[in-house]
Amino acid sequence: MVMVEGGECGGKPPSVRTLNGGWSGELRTRGCSRHMALHLDLGGAGEQVACHWLQERGFTLLHRNWRHGRDELELVMRHGKEVVVVEVKTRSSARHGDPEDAVGPVKQRKLVRAAEAYLEAFDLDLDLRFDIVSVVMDPAKPTHTEVFHIPEAFYPTADDEAIEK
Repeated sequence: MVMVEGGECGGKPPSVRTLNGGWSGELRTRGCSRHMALHLDLGGAGEQVACHWLQERGFTLLHRNWRHGRDELELVMRHGKEVVVVEVKTRSSARHGDPEDAVGPVKQRKLVRAAEAYLEAFDLDLDLRFDIVSVVMDPAKPTHTEVFHIPEAFYPTADDEAIEK
């Protein structure tokens, strides 16, 4: 868990060029561990880009990668009088669909469960909002990064409490 509490996102957003250094066309032949490393690097870079992008728009970072059991909140931010849980989805292209489409009902329920635990852990009596930030970072075009913010992407429902742990 990275505790930031009103701090910065942690430096400049990373360049995709540094993430892909030297093995961009070799992912299929290099094995699973390197593919996973690139996948995690890309996801971390997307979180960094999203964090900076939101801060430039008046959001304050409270926590990064806050965990509750097996659930994780990637970015917990404050915007006005709301605590905003931000799920970041990053892809190298939108060829196989938009990144935000990967936040389905099961993931939403896990986010709701973790967010409720977050509010309880920090004794916060603020409105809660769930946003999604979609980041497309094309390794072939490192200066071309697309950010798409979906405020109020979903709402908790009565069924959220019924999710299995």
